[in-house]
Amino acid sequence: MIGILCSDTKAETYSSRLQRLFKSFIQNNDNSIVVFTIDDIDLIDRKVYGYILQKSGLKNTSTALPPVIFNFSLQHKKNSIAKMRFLTRMQDISIINNVNRFNQPMIKQILLSSGSTAKYILPFNIYDRDKRDYIPADDKSYVVIPEKGSSMSKVIYGGQRKDIEYEKGSRCFKNSYICDYIDAVMEQKRWVFMEIPEMMEYDNMPVSVRIHMQRGNKGRWTIIGSNIYPEGAGEAEIYTSDLDYAALKISDYIGRFMPEMGICFVDLILDAQGKAYFLHFGGFDESLFYIINKKKSAQKFYNNLLAPKINKAGGGKGGRDYVG
Repeated sequence: MIGILCSDTKAETYSSRLQRLFKSFIQNNDNSIVVFTIDDIDLIDRKVYGYILQKSGLKNTSTALPPVIFNFSLQHKKNSIAKMRFLTRMQDISIINNVNRFNQPMIKQILLSSGSTAKYILPFNIYDRDKRDYIPADDKSYVVIPEKGSSMSKVIYGGQRKDIEYEKGSRCFKNSYICDYIDAVMEQKRWVFMEIPEMMEYDNMPVSVRIHMQRGNKGRWTIIGSNIYPEGAGEAEIYTSDLDYAALKISDYIGRFMPEMGICFVDLILDAQGKAYFLHFGGFDESLFYIINKKKSAQKFYNNLLAPKINKAGGGKGGRDYVG
């Protein structure tokens, strides 16, 4: 049996979605997958209370703590974070995707350490809201993202074009407005200013592609599917094999530093000629459900989900390798 750990309140929703997606592949009387939250784990008795996915529907029950757990969650509460930390240190429990939210400058530094991935990194600077220690140049354009996380709704686009004006609800600004907007509206303290060439645009925002990937039974990354942002940007005109190649190169290299990653996504932005540049890296993201809604993608995801094993040679303290 494998476990799927969800964020608070998500267990029933995720269970229902996954059962609908997987019911064509689940065998009768199969109890291979249980879905639960961090609060559903009893560490003393080594049990979980959750939803077992069955062909006919969901079975709400308790079962033994699964030896392999896929983390689909983000933990915010202090007690939940402590419990998650304890879980990852258990010698006989393997957590795949023990982290899903990353420091993006750290990821950029990893990618800059290899010639094969450094070419995807745009020049960047960090702006600290408290220190106000960076001023965007008048003669450059920028894509601006929070230091942590990968929310497309927080991407800011800035430049000196005459047609870029502040509008309520917009995330497209003249450079002189960007820091003021961050200071007044946004919660995160540190932001990454990426210097950009002329970009491919849709609805006054740069076009970006989120490519979802999963490690299979031989430890290799495979592409499950993609989402294009903003919604409405035409997939046929945008998507090329170069995007797949870039995403696979990036995930493969990052995966060498994070062997416990089993599900990830790479966000790429495109210049006016269609060249890809790195925007974000993340673990599990809920938008994956819209990708695996297609039967072929769902089956690939289901097979990979059940296939991986974790090499226990390194113990439970981060020394494990993801192998088939």
